[in-house]
Amino acid sequence: GIVRCMNDTGRMLKELQATSLGQYILRQAAEVSTPLAAALVDNLQRSFKVALADTATRDNADVHFMCKAQLLVAQLYRRFQGAEGQEQFRFSDADQFTVFSDSVLPAVLWSAGVLRVGDGLAAKIDGGEALSAGAEEEVALRAAAVRAGDMIVKEADHAFTAMDLSFYIWGRMSKEEGMKRIPRHIVKDTVMY
Repeated sequence: GIVRCMNDTGRMLKELQATSLGQYILRQAAEVSTPLAAALVDNLQRSFKVALADTATRDNADVHFMCKAQLLVAQLYRRFQGAEGQEQFRFSDADQFTVFSDSVLPAVLWSAGVLRVGDGLAAKIDGGEALSAGAEEEVALRAAAVRAGDMIVKEADHAFTAMDLSFYIWGRMSKEEGMKRIPRHIVKDTVMY
């Protein structure tokens, strides 16, 4: 779990000769002429597999959610996009993020009637029964949330990005009491979210 994640991250930072994750990210960002969010997300999830390689297999195909890696890079973009001397975080492809599909996004989309969840899965979620990381139901639920996020952005004629949608939903979830009570799926055997 979390201890393995921390140990692996520390081991990788040492192997990569970085004293911190921040130093590693700054070094990676400085090595490219055109800052691309996708490249940094890919680099992070390849370098820190235990902590950030949020991948599952469904129907013999890899499904890459990269929730935490995308979130980290999106936070850098949001914080530094207009800051003087921080050009390395002005990602020209920031509009290409997918929604950050963890347990919050599917829950909110289900509650809003955007996602439909089968009776069996609904009973598990409502009953607080844990799903297994990478299990068909967990992957399908998160993938459906990503697809729904893409469709919402498209339907809004790209007036906002998937990143904006994710932050909006998370903001509402943390501030509005009714939103906090929406049942979310539980996955105990993951550090991905």
